[in-house]
Amino acid sequence: MFYYINIIVILSIFEYNIIGQKWTEEDEARRIQMIKDQEKQLYEKEMSSYQRGYPTLPKTSQQIINENPYNNYESLTQKTILKKLPIQKYLTPSNNNWCYKCASPYIKLSPNMRQVIKNFLKIRRTSYPFDAVNDKCTKPTDLGVFQKQECISSYCQTIVLTDYDTGNSFTIRGCAENFGAIDPKFLDERDDNSCTKLHDNLEMYECICKNRKYCYAGNERNIPDSSINFMAQKSIQIVEENETTKNFNNNKLNSIVVIGFFIYFLL
Repeated sequence: MFYYINIIVILSIFEYNIIGQKWTEEDEARRIQMIKDQEKQLYEKEMSSYQRGYPTLPKTSQQIINENPYNNYESLTQKTILKKLPIQKYLTPSNNNWCYKCASPYIKLSPNMRQVIKNFLKIRRTSYPFDAVNDKCTKPTDLGVFQKQECISSYCQTIVLTDYDTGNSFTIRGCAENFGAIDPKFLDERDDNSCTKLHDNLEMYECICKNRKYCYAGNERNIPDSSINFMAQKSIQIVEENETTKNFNNNKLNSIVVIGFFIYFLL
């Protein structure tokens, strides 16, 4: 009897060990899977925290920054000039106080004159209008291609700089208040489209007009114009030459008449 009891006990222990071993393997598999899931969640949490702490720019923005750094103005202006934009007509602002806005490309100026313009704009607490660059700003042929800038006052202003190193003229047009403080009482005493020289050693002028939407060089311009002076001097020279030729011909004709009378009396 004791023998059978021992066999039953041994079989029970063996069955218990088998069942316990199966349970341990399943539990171990579940434990390993839980560890993997926890590691995955921890990794994703760390990556999300890193992205929030160090945001990255889109690839296109990084490429633009690398291609057009702010400290390399020549590359920026050249790429801007080479870019072909469709011609568009700008609508007239509802406010009657508006001016045509444009600026000559910086690339037209020599480095020294470019620095002069930058210093001038800095002193006037304004900036170069990159959004209004146009080759025709100096000599407008089609005003419809220029932006129409809404102004606080009724005065428009033009800055003109002649660069003798390159032979080009640089022009910026826009509302008068963009180039400094405006004193309407002082401006009312000036003629419309009047200009003043800003520097003794530079051909740099400031033109302000009230009854026009852009200031221009015309008969009412109060600054010396080298081309007009040259034409005037040339005209005076031609007149003087004509007077000299006329006097010479008159003297020659008189001499012929005198000689003719002398020969007539001799015969």
